Amino acid sequence: MNKMSELKIAVSRSCPDCFSTHR
Repeated sequence: MNKMSELKIAVSRSCPDCFSTHR
């Protein structure tokens, strides 16, 4: 797993709303 994937997972866990809105 690259850093980008880890970062996205961390963001989605800390701010699921932000992640959903970004999509």
